[in-house]
Amino acid sequence: MPKQQRLRWGLRWLAVRGAGGDVGQVGQMVVDLDEDAVRTAVEHAVLGVTWAYWAGRGLIVVGAVAIGALVLWWMMPAEMGRWWRRHGREIGWVVLAGGLVGTTVSIRPIGGFAGVLVGAYWLYRLRGRGGWLLGVYGAAALWMMYMTWPYLWDAPIARLMESMQFTAAFEGKSTLYRGGEASSRNLPWHYFPTLATIELTEPVVVLFVVGVAVAAWRWAKRKVDRAVLGMLALWLVIPLVALIGLGMGIYGNIRHLHFVLVPVMILAGIGMAWAMGRLRRIWVRYAVYTLVVLPGVIGIVQLHPYESVYFNSYVGGVRGAAGVYEMDRFCTSYREAMEFVNGVAPEGAVVLVPGSPGAASPFAREDLIVTGREQAADEADFLIRCRLAPHFEGMRLVHQVGRDTAIFAEIWQRAEP
Repeated sequence: MPKQQRLRWGLRWLAVRGAGGDVGQVGQMVVDLDEDAVRTAVEHAVLGVTWAYWAGRGLIVVGAVAIGALVLWWMMPAEMGRWWRRHGREIGWVVLAGGLVGTTVSIRPIGGFAGVLVGAYWLYRLRGRGGWLLGVYGAAALWMMYMTWPYLWDAPIARLMESMQFTAAFEGKSTLYRGGEASSRNLPWHYFPTLATIELTEPVVVLFVVGVAVAAWRWAKRKVDRAVLGMLALWLVIPLVALIGLGMGIYGNIRHLHFVLVPVMILAGIGMAWAMGRLRRIWVRYAVYTLVVLPGVIGIVQLHPYESVYFNSYVGGVRGAAGVYEMDRFCTSYREAMEFVNGVAPEGAVVLVPGSPGAASPFAREDLIVTGREQAADEADFLIRCRLAPHFEGMRLVHQVGRDTAIFAEIWQRAEP
């Protein structure tokens, strides 16, 4: 951790501890010197207290339920024993599954879609039987979502609805697609199919097509659980309909739709299983397995640490995708760029990083001044730019960061007068 950051957090700690006595005097000094640091520290302290308060209330509810269960067990030991032997294991699995869904929702609200699919399949298969277990599943999901999502603690229902509305009506962003700028609120129908075809490895694309054909044939011949295939179809189709028909604001290739890749991979697995069933020799199977995995391994080795910019040979790799599709949107290349600057910059140099200084400053030398203010361009000794960031007069290009012919970041230095 850089020295300045360690000092900042030390000051915040002293401010929070400064409740009285000599320590209080130190805390008051920090208030006078760094009001923003104190405010942040107090916010963190309040957040911790709030979490402890609501966690305590939740534990009281859980404890009450546990005590009630123990009382019932004491009053009806034989009946409760039989009931537990019959349902205990499935309750454990249901609570675990619901907890995982709740945690997923707290990360991304769209994760609730997984719980809806599970519930729909459950109702279809059980025809209303075991509905109480579905209630346990939902309760576990809601409980874990609430406990792992601090934003909900003050007003759970209102803030959950606000978050869902924000997700559905996310502000429009510009994204590079097929060589032009496209709005995330008005993407063409072929956006996901095109990017999935060129961002997944070549064997996965082929196996997916085979898997869809095999699944359709088995559906028609009633040789597969139609409910399972129906859930896979809904898992794949509903988000894409929302993307195309409702203008879901996604951008930066398919990173917002990674959960849609799960049914894609399952269908590719169906295609893989069908192909393996027609290969008798074990060495041939292992050879096919190797060929399926190899493109991904090669991509990881060639692109590390920029694996997220992978494009397959259908578009010509990163060389063919450069300038046509999004690459390093979040400028992860700033680390490598800053390491170059660290090696050539004089002491106390000013490094301008327009728009995203926080992506570069953690990797800067302690003596360097990293700023994102474009007004500081006249004072900057170096400029690090990524994507469509501007460049300024009086600077010359000294280094580029990228892979193959694709450029992720550029380093510009103030030209000598």
